Amino acid sequence: MAVSARRSESPLEGTILDSLTASLFAPLAAPKEHPTYTGLQLPPNLAAELVGWQERPSVQWVRESYTQYRRP
Repeated sequence: MAVSARRSESPLEGTILDSLTASLFAPLAAPKEHPTYTGLQLPPNLAAELVGWQERPSVQWVRESYTQYRRP
């Protein structure tokens, strides 16, 4: 699934697809506002694979969305 590079003032406001995308990427992004995924212990090989994803625009967008719209 591709995430649009568009920027808006309200990342989760607008479409159901935005909310769905943020929720599907939450395990990968592990936003601090989502305690279920913050403390998630991944197998070492999977954790190592996901390190390269952390700076991707889609993962950053998810973190920004959770920071703006969800309280820790």
